[in-house]
Amino acid sequence: MNSRLAFRANSGHPDSMAMTETVPVGPDHDVPAVSTSVTVSSPVSISVLGRMTVALAAFTVAAIGCGRAHESAAGSRPVGLASDMAGPGLADPATAETAPYVPIWASEPLLRPVPSPLELDGLRPWAANAAANAAGQGRGDNAGYTVAARLFAFADSQLHYVAGKRTFAQSPFADIMSLELAVRPAALDDGSDLLLRTFLEQRRRFYPDHMPIFLGDATDLSCTHEMDAFVAVLGEAGLGPLLAVTSNHDGFYVGNFTSKRDLGGTLSLTDMPHDWTRACAIPGRFADYRLTKGKAVSRLRALLPPGPAWATSFADDGPGPSDFRRAHLYYARPLGGGDPGAPPVWGLFMDTVDYRGFDLEASMGAGSVGAVSSEQIRFLDRAALEAQARAGPRPVHFVLFGHHPFDHLEPASRARVRHFMAGQEHLIAYVSAHEHDSDERYIDLGPRSPGPAGATGAAKTAARRTLLELIVASTTDAPHAARAIEIHVATNAEGSRRGRADDARLQPAHRAGADGRAVVYTRRLVLDAERLCPRLEPLRGDALGYTGYRMIRSGIPEFDLDLLEVIQLALSLDDLAAKRTLQGLGALLMENNLMRAWAHLYANSPIEFSPEEQTALGRIRTRPYAQGRDLAQVWPFLRPSQPPSRRRPQRPKGQDAGQDAGQAADQDAGQDASQAYVRWHDPAIAPLLARAEVGMHRFGTHVDMVGQLRARRRQSRDSQRFFLCHAMYAARAEAAALRRRGDILYVR
Repeated sequence: MNSRLAFRANSGHPDSMAMTETVPVGPDHDVPAVSTSVTVSSPVSISVLGRMTVALAAFTVAAIGCGRAHESAAGSRPVGLASDMAGPGLADPATAETAPYVPIWASEPLLRPVPSPLELDGLRPWAANAAANAAGQGRGDNAGYTVAARLFAFADSQLHYVAGKRTFAQSPFADIMSLELAVRPAALDDGSDLLLRTFLEQRRRFYPDHMPIFLGDATDLSCTHEMDAFVAVLGEAGLGPLLAVTSNHDGFYVGNFTSKRDLGGTLSLTDMPHDWTRACAIPGRFADYRLTKGKAVSRLRALLPPGPAWATSFADDGPGPSDFRRAHLYYARPLGGGDPGAPPVWGLFMDTVDYRGFDLEASMGAGSVGAVSSEQIRFLDRAALEAQARAGPRPVHFVLFGHHPFDHLEPASRARVRHFMAGQEHLIAYVSAHEHDSDERYIDLGPRSPGPAGATGAAKTAARRTLLELIVASTTDAPHAARAIEIHVATNAEGSRRGRADDARLQPAHRAGADGRAVVYTRRLVLDAERLCPRLEPLRGDALGYTGYRMIRSGIPEFDLDLLEVIQLALSLDDLAAKRTLQGLGALLMENNLMRAWAHLYANSPIEFSPEEQTALGRIRTRPYAQGRDLAQVWPFLRPSQPPSRRRPQRPKGQDAGQDAGQAADQDAGQDASQAYVRWHDPAIAPLLARAEVGMHRFGTHVDMVGQLRARRRQSRDSQRFFLCHAMYAARAEAAALRRRGDILYVR
């Protein structure tokens, strides 16, 4: 990966900073306007993050999510339309109210088929071909073909758990220095499960004969709660067994990390892997809810339909965060949805986070690069041979699936996967995801054998063998899309003859396979926001709006990152503690903003509230901080308290030292029990962050109310439409206002 990293901050050096916020009055703001300000003075001048930027940049920039790295230049735009944000504000299921499940849309088609940019004239639309086949007409461009498989591919739901401890991965530095991935709007976090459910309900009603296939990233932080929520949505949508692939967000913290050794040791500045544990924690509990790769592949394997013993390779290798070095899941299964008597089509499902032959810790993280081991390639090659042997004389066609696109694989893996593709005579396409946007590409597999001598131009292009790659977008991020795929296979000489004649053309009905007997029809299925939300207006773009959580944002100068350095200098922190403190406090301040935006969203929603809930929501919305309306009132909570006295009471006569020590330990344990979870932070900064938590609005503090109100979203179609539409509006707002500060490395 070639990249240049620079982080430019403001060049001013103020000795004080004014912070002002106004909550406007309007139809979607039913609280009085509140204007507050405070000036925080620092005894020394500030250097605008200068000392800590270089050290922080190396690990906060690294793929706090997924994919391709880009250098931004003037006028350039990172790949994709939005971040990989997502998920529910999950609460402990025991504290959440239950609500009857109401299907969101019973009969309205909301997925709009969008043609591929590769489409050329001369072919009938794929839907017309499918209809002709279903009617038994067998005429038009698909004459002589039968539908061998119908697929509904979806990906990157990334359901997000909000109630755990905030860490470096949710800091403003990660938010600014990555591409819309580290922190997401509260409305999008809250509604991503509704988005996923909408796609699956649409499949059930309008594409019932299409086999569902999930291309990875069910979770965001990689917590077991997030996977539980994903599986629950599958069950509610009526999905039983599911074909799915492994991915970077399902097994790696925020899609990337496992230990202090990551990023060549740069993560030694963090408290990994304990940061991961704390981020997934249920408030008040210390249990381990990390979804390591070993746990993730076990969950995915349990979802698979049964298959022969030779068709699956699986190892979970224990529950620890380093289990990714050996844990894996790749397999082969027949694809469904075809017409009766159609030729067989099998899926080969790769594990693109198979790092057994690659040093992940020296890279930018699992989101920045995929890998496929030589052991995996040998297994898939044998599985393809087994599938063909059991089919008898009829040729078996194959579709390859994986989370990372081909270009995102590390070079050695890319070479071995290309070699595998070139050796599969009946391989039709490679289907991947990870980029959160739809795309169609061709993978160059090298020259045909033999190729015409001296070929140039179009003839030279036609002389090279290519493989179609279909990129599946995200259900959560704009433009919110899945993909329908049909595999048509020739059943007579006419189909074979036409296939060979048209093989070199770029077209939506892509001729595939060395013999030209297979055709791939595909359409992007985009969730239609205009049809879904015709009369629901977006929230205003203010401090309580979708992107108001950002600590640096245009037009809303609530405060700048310089504030964090003011705090650092005022507290006289040493260098290491300062770096960690800036991360931790920044993450808490951003959560404070997200909590207020969440309360604002719900206060304007059509669900019903108790008087206590109305009071709580109003307090969160109108008070910029939990302990006051300005930073001056919060300041006492940003100073670490003195450690409590360890002085022991005098031992009574007749009591030995052992009894004294035992009673003292019991007394300390009782005192510590009530505050242990509050103090559970990175040890280098625990005293400060434990107090700072009390001063900020936090999801963990309100976990019961969050769970109860979220359950009520589903009580009516109107309430579901409200939260679903605002999740889509939030994703659009993120895509329309990408963060740019100087020359920043954007990681997709």
